[in-house]
Amino acid sequence: GKSNGDAALQCTAQQAWRVFYELCKTRGFKTVIGFLPHKVSDLEPVVRLLLAADQNDHKTWQTRYGLLLWLSLIVLIPFDLTSIDSGVEGNTSLTITLITIGKTYLKDAGPTRDAAAFFLARLFTRRDLHGLGHLGDLVKYACKKIHEPQTTIFEVSGLLQAISAILKLVQRKSLGDALPPITEAVIKRNSLLKGGSVVLRKLSIKVTQRATLALLPSRIAPWRYQRGHRLLKENLAMRHSDAGNDKAPDQNARRGDKGAKTSGRDPSEDFWEIPEEITEEAIEVLLQGLRDKDTIVRWSAAKGIGRITSRLPSDYGDDVVMAVLELLAPNEPHTAWHGACLSVAELARRGLILPSRLPMVIPKFIKALEYDLRQGSHSIGAHVRDAACYVAWAFARAYAPSVMKPFVLLLAQSLLTVAVYDREINVRRAAAAAFQEHVGRQGNFPHGIVINTTADYFTLGSRKRAFTEISVFIAGFQEYENSLIDHLVRVKSRHWDKSMRELTAETLGLLTKHAADYLAETVVPSLCKRVIAGSDLAERHGACLAVAKVVEGLCASNESGSTAERRFLLADETRKQILSLVPSLLDSQYLLGKGGTIMREAICRLIFAIARYGLIKEKEYASSEGKHLMLDLCADMLRRNISYDNIPVQMGAVEAYEALLGRYFSRGGANSLSALPELFIKELSHHEVGSSAYKRRGCALALSSLPPKALEGCLHDVINVLAMSSNAMHESDPETRKAALESLCKVCERLQSSEGTAKSLANPVSELRKSRLLGHVVYDALISALRDYEIDRRGDVGSWVREAALNGLKIVVPILSSGKAFEASQKGLWNPKMGLTLVCGLLKQMVEKIARTRKVAGDAFEFLLTLTNSEDSKKLPTVHSLPSRAQLEKLLKLAVEKQQKIESSSAFGEYPSVQSVSSVDTKSESKNVVVLEETKTDWGKGEVTFPAIVE
Repeated sequence: GKSNGDAALQCTAQQAWRVFYELCKTRGFKTVIGFLPHKVSDLEPVVRLLLAADQNDHKTWQTRYGLLLWLSLIVLIPFDLTSIDSGVEGNTSLTITLITIGKTYLKDAGPTRDAAAFFLARLFTRRDLHGLGHLGDLVKYACKKIHEPQTTIFEVSGLLQAISAILKLVQRKSLGDALPPITEAVIKRNSLLKGGSVVLRKLSIKVTQRATLALLPSRIAPWRYQRGHRLLKENLAMRHSDAGNDKAPDQNARRGDKGAKTSGRDPSEDFWEIPEEITEEAIEVLLQGLRDKDTIVRWSAAKGIGRITSRLPSDYGDDVVMAVLELLAPNEPHTAWHGACLSVAELARRGLILPSRLPMVIPKFIKALEYDLRQGSHSIGAHVRDAACYVAWAFARAYAPSVMKPFVLLLAQSLLTVAVYDREINVRRAAAAAFQEHVGRQGNFPHGIVINTTADYFTLGSRKRAFTEISVFIAGFQEYENSLIDHLVRVKSRHWDKSMRELTAETLGLLTKHAADYLAETVVPSLCKRVIAGSDLAERHGACLAVAKVVEGLCASNESGSTAERRFLLADETRKQILSLVPSLLDSQYLLGKGGTIMREAICRLIFAIARYGLIKEKEYASSEGKHLMLDLCADMLRRNISYDNIPVQMGAVEAYEALLGRYFSRGGANSLSALPELFIKELSHHEVGSSAYKRRGCALALSSLPPKALEGCLHDVINVLAMSSNAMHESDPETRKAALESLCKVCERLQSSEGTAKSLANPVSELRKSRLLGHVVYDALISALRDYEIDRRGDVGSWVREAALNGLKIVVPILSSGKAFEASQKGLWNPKMGLTLVCGLLKQMVEKIARTRKVAGDAFEFLLTLTNSEDSKKLPTVHSLPSRAQLEKLLKLAVEKQQKIESSSAFGEYPSVQSVSSVDTKSESKNVVVLEETKTDWGKGEVTFPAIVE
């Protein structure tokens, strides 16, 4: 019974110490240990528990961790240890026992090592241990062990932690003979910084700075710049005095002037005793730490440089500042840039960078804000830019407005550029925080308050919004207009990330409403030169895309005027320079290989801009045979890209092709542009067995872009060839069949929208009905596509075709069953048999196993069933001759009820998202009735669709 009771008590104690460790990990051990008891009578029992504990028992390490922290609190009792020593270890004194316990646990691999280091530092803060030599013996032991090859990395780490904690907590006069071994082992030998362990390198830096601080005079440098006083009362007194806050900066500026050092020095500096050799070696170690590959080492070195410099005379301090600035050089690695930025921020926070040095520091800091080192398919530099934002934040807090006044505009422009245009979200937010700090503390940033309320933490979270909305708003202020544009053109248009170059081009197009003249006269010519003479692919692609977007923006900003008025911003020479890009790129090697894919996208966008805004004059580039050379070049480029094996390139080419046809198409024209429709029809109708699926797909997409005037004379051929290409018997590629169906429906939709407006086609939709193409070709092709169930290694690829057919029925059926067509039902345009096939096809797709297909089918079913004629006052259904319409409407009602029931039983059931507007009592006297918007039924949910159809 007694043994069982002891085991249960021991188990409970272990559980308690586990909870204690979790509290320490959450709140911090320094806070938690303050709640432990610390009587004199607690000391020896805790020592006995630690002596009895099994150091190799890995299940109870939380107990040993807690006991060591508890002991670190108890050893601070204000009584001599010899007076309370009752001989726990026989002849060994209590002091030796405590030191031995600490040294033993410094070898552990877990958190007990940290607790032991803290315990030893607390122990040696006792006054009764001073002069006994225990501290010197421990330090000599540690300095010897850290360089022995057989010492484990855990023990070296524990010994360095103990030395670091001792240097931090023990008084300077008590260190005595402990400092020479530390400087010899850590600073002079400097072997730990070359090791592979980041923890050892960090601890080495920490010990170096603390040992150096212990050797330097314990006084803050009087030459440092001070913006104000630490007491609010003194600051307010200075504000109301005649001298104000501007006198101190002037004095500090004179004090830091290199030409007036003799008069600006503090005479007491001549009596400072500085161990020059040790200090120089320590600063060299810290400067080496600023180049370290790990951030925590660089951060520790930066803080160490700031602390040591604050104890040095002005001459030495200025030398340290210059040594740090030398790290901000192009030949230095990115780690040195990051470490130097952190160090500059620490020096500025402590007032150690005098105002006379700011003209040298600010330009280097501005370069750090744009630091981006490309390495392969990515870049390095986000951490440098983030640290540069920290420097800006430190400047805002360190210097008075009169000191920062000469640099206000440059700082504001640079910070806002990073805040809206940086790729990384944390850097954008850091720059915005630095800008906000300057606005609040300096008070002289142009339009600072207005910009702060717009460019805040949340709005800058979205990169696209920061580019296209926030930056455009900021560019409305004249102070920031050109700086934002210059940064986009100089930096971001060359960015390694394709999405960044696309955002840059889009933003430049939007900025034309603020700086149209500058973009047209300066930016566009420089970008055109870079398209051809660019040094790499990213630069050429970004420049070409930017030219296209700027042209769109320049012309769209004057959209209300005539064609000639819309081009007035582009000089004739600039216009010709833009047009010359097309033949230059066509003849070059830039469109070949992997990089040629993105260049093809950019050139398609450029051709689209040229065509949409009519930059090609009809009489230019005309040959003796009547051909138009520029149009032939554009047509040749688009023909290649439409057949290219990349979908984005094909889509861009189709869009550009549509714009070219809309402006320059002429029936029977001599240019090759007018001959492309026949070429695409021929390719689709007579393709060879081994022909490219990409080419056929591109031809099908291109036929959907034909304007009504281009369809004249080939309408039947276009519809027939597209219907044929949508059939699996003729076309083996499912994506081509899908593209053919989409194009077929777009052609019908375009002709319907042009009804009554295109006189040359003599009412094209009516012509379609007369030829019965719509009912016998298009409709049959859509219904046939609903039976496409092809499967390959990608899965049910036929579902792509079926979904395209379902979306097409939403376009074609209303045209077929409109009022005029229904009156002409005796001609066979729409009849009950077609309605039956429609309903059967829709219901079959609504019970498919693929949720996406069910949703598309359900949306089409609901749309066609509820579609009414907007011109009819009685709101009669548009789609006639549907079998069992009452049952179909009941199915729709059941589905809505099922969805309402599911949502009402969910976690947010008390707030249903679907509520029929008609169910609200309009006669209710309550003024708090909330009518929710009716949402569409989610047919993709099987629990909604299947029960409704079954019932």
